[in-house]
Amino acid sequence: MILIVLCVGAVLLSLGARLEHPDLTPAPASEAEQERQNLAVLAQRISSSTAALPADSALSTDAQEWVTDLGGVWVPWPQGAPEGYTNPQLDLTGFASSADVSAALWKFSQAAQSFSDADATATGVSSEQEATASDSSRGAAHIPLGLSLALSATKYAVAIDNERHASASCPTFSPDQLAALLTAHPAALEQLESARQSLELKQAGLNSDQRTSLTPAITTLAGVIDAALTAGTADVRPLLVQPPADSASSTHITDVAVTALAPLAANSEQVAAVVSLQCQLALDVTGSSRAADSSNQSKQAQ
Repeated sequence: MILIVLCVGAVLLSLGARLEHPDLTPAPASEAEQERQNLAVLAQRISSSTAALPADSALSTDAQEWVTDLGGVWVPWPQGAPEGYTNPQLDLTGFASSADVSAALWKFSQAAQSFSDADATATGVSSEQEATASDSSRGAAHIPLGLSLALSATKYAVAIDNERHASASCPTFSPDQLAALLTAHPAALEQLESARQSLELKQAGLNSDQRTSLTPAITTLAGVIDAALTAGTADVRPLLVQPPADSASSTHITDVAVTALAPLAANSEQVAAVVSLQCQLALDVTGSSRAADSSNQSKQAQ
C-alpha cells in the first residue's frame, strides 16, 4: 500500500513538474511553411533595400505588401523568448546595391512560382489576390498568390536591370509555351489580340523617331497568337478594338495581355510560361536586353 502511494505521488509530482515547465519548443515547420517563410524573409530584405533603390521607386512599399500577403516573417516569440529559449537569428537587412536587389528579385520570382495554392492554404495565407488599382499585374481576375508575386517581382527586376544598364536574366520565352493554355481557353486569345491592336494604334500616334518602339511587344503578342492558332485554338479574335485611352501606357496594355492568361495557368509549366511572357513583354516595352545566359535566374534561386 505504501509502495502504491509512493508511486502515485511520484507520477503526480512528475506531471506537476511538466505542467509547471512545459516544453515550448515550436513544432518543426512543414515544407510549405519553410517555403512561405523564405519568401517572406527575402521580400522583407528587398523592402529594406531603400538605400540601393532610386528615390522614386515603389519597390520598397510593394515588397512590404508582399511580406503582408505572405503572412509576415514568423518569429516564435515576437515580444522576446522565454527563459531558456531563443528566437532564431534572421537576416532581414537590405541589400547594398541595385545589382544585389536585382538578383534577389529574380530569385524571389523563381521561388514564388513554386508557391502553389495548396501551399498558401496549408500555411494559412490567402491563396488568391484580388487586383488593386495600383497593381495592374494582378488585373481584375483572381490570380494565385505565388504567380501574382512572381509577375510583380519580374517586372521590377527588368526595370532595375534597365536602370543599371544591365542585361536582364529573363527566362527563355517561346510562343509555343502558351499554345496549350490558349487552346483550352480560346477567350483569352481575344484579350491578346486586343492588346496587340491597342499597341498598334498607340504606335501609330507616336512621333516618327519613336514609331518602332512598340514593334517588339507587338511582335511578341503576334507570335503567341499565331502559335495558338497553329495549335488549333478557336479563332475568336475581334476584327477591330476601341483605341486605347491616352492615359493607357504600353506597360498597362501588355499587363492586360498577361492578366488574361495568369488565372488560367493550370500547371507549373504554364505558370512558368506566363512569367516568361511577362518578362519578355517587359523587355520589349523598356527596350532592355536579355542576358546571354538565361539560366542565371535558376542558378540564383539555388
